Amino acid sequence: IDMRLLVFWSGILLLYSLFALT
Repeated sequence: IDMRLLVFWSGILLLYSLFALT
């Protein structure tokens, strides 16, 4: 598993959760 890809997707999920909470 490419670590950069993992970090990329966790960042997207993090942004998504932030927008979902507001």
